[in-house]
Amino acid sequence: MKKFTWDFGKVPIRNGTKPRRIVLTLKNVGGVPADWRFKMPNDSEIEMESWADPGEPTPEQAFEKHILSKKIFVIEQKSGTLQPGEQMDCAVLYYPKEVMKHYLNVFFQITNGKPLLLRFEGETLHRRAQLQMLKHTYVLPPVPIGLEWPITTPIEIKNLGITKLKYQIDTEKLEQLNRANYDFRIFDI
Repeated sequence: MKKFTWDFGKVPIRNGTKPRRIVLTLKNVGGVPADWRFKMPNDSEIEMESWADPGEPTPEQAFEKHILSKKIFVIEQKSGTLQPGEQMDCAVLYYPKEVMKHYLNVFFQITNGKPLLLRFEGETLHRRAQLQMLKHTYVLPPVPIGLEWPITTPIEIKNLGITKLKYQIDTEKLEQLNRANYDFRIFDI
């Protein structure tokens, strides 16, 4: 089954709860009425008796339950019927309620058709600036002696917040290493 990802992007956390919205236009191009629906992960849950022990949920199930209980992703109009040639809009909302990456797998089903697996993704960012390196460890490649030009290794950093960020790199350790090697520029920024 093919998975389609709907990325809501990076959204700053706000005092209010203004969602990011993706609108999907559904159109029946066939010659017969089409019944459709979005199936959320909790749509097939069975009401458990109070004495039943459901066991410990997996981390994935716990994360899904958290996303569903907080209503991070909301689908406006989860099901419907389209007559031949008819079309309608359906909205999926992403509410930036907590700072983290969110994802949820949802099925889109047309009656008597193959289901599509949709993965909703979004990330809520801090209001303040926050610096992050994309990797915490960099493995430098071996370098042959006598190269005319030095090898350059990019080290990416990004601002996870919504405000401007000023940063400064402390090069003192690099300078010490270079001095210990007869002022040869082993590392340079």
